[in-house]
Amino acid sequence: MALKIPVPGMDQFLCDIPDGSMLVMSGGFEGTQSFLAQSIGYGAYKSGREVTYVTSRAIPDIMGEVMRFEPGVVPFYLIENVPLNDWRTFISSKCVLIVDSYSLLVMNVELPQLRDGLMEIKTIAKERGATLVLVAHPPLIDERRTSVTEYFADSLVEFRSQEEDEFVRRYLRVHKWYGTILEQLIYYRIDEGRMEIDLRARIV
Repeated sequence: MALKIPVPGMDQFLCDIPDGSMLVMSGGFEGTQSFLAQSIGYGAYKSGREVTYVTSRAIPDIMGEVMRFEPGVVPFYLIENVPLNDWRTFISSKCVLIVDSYSLLVMNVELPQLRDGLMEIKTIAKERGATLVLVAHPPLIDERRTSVTEYFADSLVEFRSQEEDEFVRRYLRVHKWYGTILEQLIYYRIDEGRMEIDLRARIV
């Protein structure tokens, strides 16, 4: 069963996330990609799926983030600093594997190993109907590693923002979404732990 994107209004623009696929969300260091990845993971957890969250940060530092959805409940199996060649061990049938920050964890991986590693986990995920969600921060890795990552992604979403007077407008640039090349901008708002599509903004 495809995963819902738990953002009000998003279903007007993007379909659900299909099983056996890899989603790459890239952007700066504001934390919005992590928030959306965790929201997707929590939705999967509530539907009965196993969710593993590989983090480049110390687990105590993110406990508050992952428990904001349901106080006192840790919905993910949290694990720190797992190298790329071990990610396959966490891909079980219909599971969700979130890697955050993907870029920090692969920044020193040689290109052939990065290519082979991504090919392997993507193949396993497809066979087992699992979903991969990679939270990327392009400033941390070079252009070639970014290109390899984007090549293997089934869906590629970039989080961006721009200042307008004293207001910051945030938007998603959807480069591709599960077989469709979109190059679409979707504006959103985030406030007090809630993200929603800004339907008043211009969508192109």
